[in-house]
Amino acid sequence: MTETIHDRIKERLRIMDLSPQAASMKAGLSKDTLRKLLANRDQLPTGKTLSALAPALEVSEQWLLTGQDSGPSQPAQPHQEVRVANIELPTNSAMPKDVPVLGTAAGSHHRGAFQLTSD
Repeated sequence: MTETIHDRIKERLRIMDLSPQAASMKAGLSKDTLRKLLANRDQLPTGKTLSALAPALEVSEQWLLTGQDSGPSQPAQPHQEVRVANIELPTNSAMPKDVPVLGTAAGSHHRGAFQLTSD
């Protein structure tokens, strides 16, 4: 079976540990762009999509289209795990008692507002 652009995109997503939504957003595209592209194997990306997607997946446009070229410039590192910082939390007595209020907020289901003042 011939490898398609869809297969290469899926491979890069797996290597980079990215979801289609995260890769689309990293490329500055609509969050559903890659999901829709990968769902329809007959669809090819537009030139604009391809130009945005290649840098986000750390490959060349040529490699995405044909599988030829140098491929990824460097192996992508998967995202690192988030770890708890090894720091001491301040005690309540060490924290300030007065905190300046620099704004007000109002919200509703339809409208909201936020205003900073120097008062």
